[in-house]
Amino acid sequence: MRKGFLTVLLVLFFFAIALAETNLVPSKVLTDNVVARITADGKVIENGEILSSEIDEIYQFYSSFYGPFDSVFDEPYVRAYILNEALQERVRSFLAKYENLDVETFVEKYSLVTEADMKRYYEENREELMEDEVYIDLDYAYFDDEEKAREFYEKAQKFGYEKALSESSPVNSDSYDGLKKSETGSLYQDILFGTHPSNLRFFATDDGFFVFNIRKYNDMSTYELFKESEKYTKVREELGKKALEAYVDRRMKELKISVVTTDGYRLWLGIVENRDLPALYNTFRPLVIAVNGQITTKDPWLLSGLVVALEEAGIVDSYKSDYQLILRYLYDNEVRSWPLLARLREVDNSENVMLDYNVLLSRILIEKYISSGDTFSVFQYIMRNLSELETLSSSPNPTVRQKALEYLYRMYKALEDYGRARQYLEKLQGENPYYMNFDEEFKSLEELESNESEE
Repeated sequence: MRKGFLTVLLVLFFFAIALAETNLVPSKVLTDNVVARITADGKVIENGEILSSEIDEIYQFYSSFYGPFDSVFDEPYVRAYILNEALQERVRSFLAKYENLDVETFVEKYSLVTEADMKRYYEENREELMEDEVYIDLDYAYFDDEEKAREFYEKAQKFGYEKALSESSPVNSDSYDGLKKSETGSLYQDILFGTHPSNLRFFATDDGFFVFNIRKYNDMSTYELFKESEKYTKVREELGKKALEAYVDRRMKELKISVVTTDGYRLWLGIVENRDLPALYNTFRPLVIAVNGQITTKDPWLLSGLVVALEEAGIVDSYKSDYQLILRYLYDNEVRSWPLLARLREVDNSENVMLDYNVLLSRILIEKYISSGDTFSVFQYIMRNLSELETLSSSPNPTVRQKALEYLYRMYKALEDYGRARQYLEKLQGENPYYMNFDEEFKSLEELESNESEE
């Protein structure tokens, strides 16, 4: 599934939190409980109606496992993915029956990939494979002490890595299969992938000493080496899938099979299938933006779908005014989820957007990271958040200023910098003594400071 299931295309991997209900409502059904119909020559095929209850059941399962999903950006993708799977299954069943085959035989027959197909792929992509898919299988031992590391290295040279490992005192060691050169840091590329007289390599870093044992090196330079790789299996699956899709598409045209569904679902199905996204955008744009440049729909699926189509096609810069217009329209209609605010913050520096973005960012940082002791992985976001809240705390708008002071207080309290937290709480109290229950907040700070001093 695209992007590991979700449509979030942002720099952070945070969960979405909705801050307000939006008055935008998507059109999810054609009539009553029907989401989509499959027709052949104008007539609905057997079992050709997909019901919203069917989509809802699977959606709830995914939501309980992966969610919660943002209703504007994530939900339409997930629902369209579920619908696309259902459509494919039923069209294949129809075609298989038409050809007097069971579905399994049908799929196997038309997804067949021959050895000649694979050799052709290899020859056409050899240079790219040798650039991006070179990999090694390796063992490594790690030492804090250089002398011990060299002793182990010499023993491994003499008796072999495995014997050295078994005859040494407990060693911090591990193995890794399928390490790609393209995914390896520059510091390690030469020692692991460069030309060396032995498969055993000694490597010193500022953090410690490594002994590497390269068990296998695959540079993809021959077809036989390509066949040994995991990439070969993936390519074969991809080619089989494309062959089946091509056959089904051709037969759908020949038998005049079509899918009828809502505009929102049609747009998101195109995104799920990754089909000519610039053309998809141009097809649906008139349903969203009028000739005079005004938004003409309240369907959030159409609005968010155009945004994602532009992003996935890599053409945001060519349609920047449309992109900003849609994001701002969603914001003006009370959408306050992370996928919206993170996008809008990149193109809109207005004070209210900056405030909403940083309030939500603070909540996410506190609830998902700082509270669990993880500040390292989101350090840059913490620093940017504090900096932007500091700027907002000097706003001439008292509402903006006070909200910024509140979240500076909450952030520093969560970061256990109680001195700074107290300063911002006192400043907020001076600004508006009725803003919150300050007695409770100061008491909470005093308890935390007392516990810290006792430790």
